[in-house]
Amino acid sequence: MSYSQPQQITYTTGAITTTAAAVTIPIRGPKGKQGRLRDVIARCTTTHVLGSTPTELKIGLSGTLTAYGDFLPAAMTAPTATTLSDLPGASVLGTAIIPADTVVLLTTVANTTGSPAGVITYDVIIDWF
Repeated sequence: MSYSQPQQITYTTGAITTTAAAVTIPIRGPKGKQGRLRDVIARCTTTHVLGSTPTELKIGLSGTLTAYGDFLPAAMTAPTATTLSDLPGASVLGTAIIPADTVVLLTTVANTTGSPAGVITYDVIIDWF
């Protein structure tokens, strides 16, 4: 399969309370295929209010949690969505190739300090080739 026609897979997390302790979700692509992070979409089901330390979704691997991307969703009022293509806040879309047969870690960082609140479901879209 070529770069021009990748197999695109969307990995959807469950609803994550943004003020909760860190959550790590391992994902893996099709056997033998490399990947590239294409997009991240955050959907709130409960209004997302930012604290002084905002919530964050790190996309990477053990030792380098932001190797493929770092998503910091903006404040949202349910039921709206924010996409990584808009690069909210300090978000970055990684350009690194995900090696074949690598376990990718989706790791959340809690929204803290001030009056944070919210529940977010993330869609992480990866092109595999």
